[in-house]
Amino acid sequence: MTGTTLNDKPFDLKSFREKIVLLDFWSTTCAPCIAKMPELKELHEKYHARGFEVVGILVGNEASKARAVEIIESRGLPWLQLHDLQGELHQKFHGQGVPHCLLLDREGRVILIHARGESLARKLAELFAE
Repeated sequence: MTGTTLNDKPFDLKSFREKIVLLDFWSTTCAPCIAKMPELKELHEKYHARGFEVVGILVGNEASKARAVEIIESRGLPWLQLHDLQGELHQKFHGQGVPHCLLLDREGRVILIHARGESLARKLAELFAE
């Protein structure tokens, strides 16, 4: 998977090989997406040093980019954020709407669909052997 960050820099998921990665497709108009951000931030802080990465993927239009930056900065989200203005990445990962969260193993295979909330916390605890 390749894409473009909100800062218009290229990104290749291969750079996160050997890490557990959460792909978090979200929108600035999705209240549940924004509501789960503190929980994701907590999990990121807990497991990041052990190899957990979050890749936020904004599904929206050009106008939503500025609002997304405001949301990200106001919540202090430290992870990489991509934009999917054409919806190509969302379709590639079979997104039917947002939130759409997928957990990938260290080889880039999907190991958990609807990866959020308690199911995500349990799976990360299992993967990082707590």
